[in-house]
Amino acid sequence: NEGEKLTFTWARPGQQLRVGKRHRVDAGVFVGAPFGAKFRLVMGQEAQGLQRVPADECRKDAWTKSGFVDLPSGAAEVKGGHNANIVDTNTAQGLQKGDIAAMRKEGATADDVVAALVAQSATFAEKSAYAQAKYIKKKREKYRDIDVLMLRPTAKMVADAYYAKSPLKVQGLRAETVAHMLSLANVQAGARVLAVDHARGLLCAAAMERMGGHGAVCAVSAGGMEQSIDAVRNFNFSREEAAVLTRATLAVLEGTEEPPERRRKARAEGDSTEGAAGAQQAGEGEGGAQGGAQGGAADGQSAGGSQGAALVTDEADDDGEGSELPKVGSLLQRRATAAETSALREAGFTSVLVAAQALDPTALAKRLLPLCAPSAAIVFYAQYPQALAELMHWLTTEHMAVSLSLSETWVREQQVLPKRTHPVMSVQHVGGFVLSGFVTEEGASKATVHGTSAAPEAKRVKAEGGSDA
Repeated sequence: NEGEKLTFTWARPGQQLRVGKRHRVDAGVFVGAPFGAKFRLVMGQEAQGLQRVPADECRKDAWTKSGFVDLPSGAAEVKGGHNANIVDTNTAQGLQKGDIAAMRKEGATADDVVAALVAQSATFAEKSAYAQAKYIKKKREKYRDIDVLMLRPTAKMVADAYYAKSPLKVQGLRAETVAHMLSLANVQAGARVLAVDHARGLLCAAAMERMGGHGAVCAVSAGGMEQSIDAVRNFNFSREEAAVLTRATLAVLEGTEEPPERRRKARAEGDSTEGAAGAQQAGEGEGGAQGGAQGGAADGQSAGGSQGAALVTDEADDDGEGSELPKVGSLLQRRATAAETSALREAGFTSVLVAAQALDPTALAKRLLPLCAPSAAIVFYAQYPQALAELMHWLTTEHMAVSLSLSETWVREQQVLPKRTHPVMSVQHVGGFVLSGFVTEEGASKATVHGTSAAPEAKRVKAEGGSDA
């Protein structure tokens, strides 16, 4: 109701969706419905499941909740009293739980239940006007029907859902910070984006959404641990939009490590060679069956070689330009091929997005800058400013980047009510810090891949090294 909870579900028959605290409904009703459609679970009629709300009623509800009209109180006008003389003995309400359940089964609305509760309350007339309004609002929220609004999964919606559920899993990234980073990184159609994303793939998914299937997004894992990018699965990406995403390690992009496809091919060729050599040795040991053993070894070598070639050919066919694109789920987990990594390394990335709290940004930047094209936009995010300040100092003193800016984003929700307009107090006051700039050609040539360690050090490791010095 009213955006109180955001959840993801697959719109297919048989898929169960949890609505409210204890209700489960079939998500098959969403199939064929347009985005923006509203469904309602009527209390007391839960067995009927979600029911589609007509468009006229949706417009009427939107106008009623816009604030331009006064909501009905559900009870007769009663002048407020004073709360000082009210003693809560839990006996003021004459309407029992069973009576309310019977009313709901008969089709009573939330306003009908609220009116009955007000009429049966012995202390309602003695409360102040503010307490009466608060009581009516609380009871209406408790007994109203559950509305479900089907929304298109966008970067803002997904970011809000992840942040509301667990901010730590997305490194405290909020929707306004994601939008700020994409704008600073100049992410657009045709861009080549390198993303070190430890925020469940939120930055990768947002970049893919903005690029619209044109360009390349490489999700890079650094620090010896591959991060989950499950946020990309919560978007309705088409095959063309999902095809821009590839995954690779930082060592593969640097050229210091073989891509997975080449390692698999080498293992397949090694296994076939060892099998042929073993068969030949066995044939030489048996004098009577030497010719037959050699023929069998040759057949085995041919079979092994053709099998290894078939494995590599299948992978090449999947990645070929003329072949039909695989399913979206396979594309979202696709590894970058040797040709793709070589092309990206030669052309250079035009945008760099980094949200990796556990890695030292300075050590990471020393490895990322050689992969950037001249004038590439780099954007680093952190929850605390100290690490970014150190990176900014290094970039400035070494003349690696220009137009450096360290900023903080913060958007605060406002409560707008008559004589009660004020900022919402229960919000996270820190939205994270963002360091942005543009790589110079001279700076990219100064940074060397082999001049840094094999993996970016964690901050705690760097601190220990500093203490030893």
